[in-house]
Amino acid sequence: LLHPDDLDESRRMHERVLRGEVDQLEALRRALRRDGRVLWLQVRSSVQRSPGGQVELVITQLVDVTEQRGREEALRDSEVRLRTIFDEAPIGMALIAPEGRLLQVNRALAAMLGRSVAELEAIGVQDVVHPDDLEASAARVEAALAGRCRIIGGESRYVRPDGAVVSGDYPSSLVPAAEGAPRYFVCQVIDVTER
Repeated sequence: LLHPDDLDESRRMHERVLRGEVDQLEALRRALRRDGRVLWLQVRSSVQRSPGGQVELVITQLVDVTEQRGREEALRDSEVRLRTIFDEAPIGMALIAPEGRLLQVNRALAAMLGRSVAELEAIGVQDVVHPDDLEASAARVEAALAGRCRIIGGESRYVRPDGAVVSGDYPSSLVPAAEGAPRYFVCQVIDVTER
């Protein structure tokens, strides 16, 4: 019944039981159905031995976790896809905490602002936005946090460490947590300096 790729490991565990090394086993194994479908099984076994240590009985419980594994794999695929979209986007992207801390930024934003990703994720919006634009930016954020709007945006200037100023158009969406409290802003920054 076992999937061919799991046979060797199962044989090794069986040999450990026969040698008396283990009496409790827990493993994830694949099984083949008659129709060719693969099932993922959570296998739990306990060994009962005679007074002389010989195996008398192995009690095994099998739980079909195929559906759960499918959900976990779909979730992993989704996370990889979203991470790739975020990291490889040709425009700047950031997740920003309600108080303005940069939680996560992509390489495009780091390049635009002349800093590394790690540098940006250690500071806040107030550290990169031009001082003359902070008040207008803060007013938009306050409007979103007060519930007057969920999407904010505008144009702002950003100061690079070398003193150069970059202009960026920034549409942002406020993402609430499950209970409705503000979780973070998803922000995209498009470099419009040349324009």
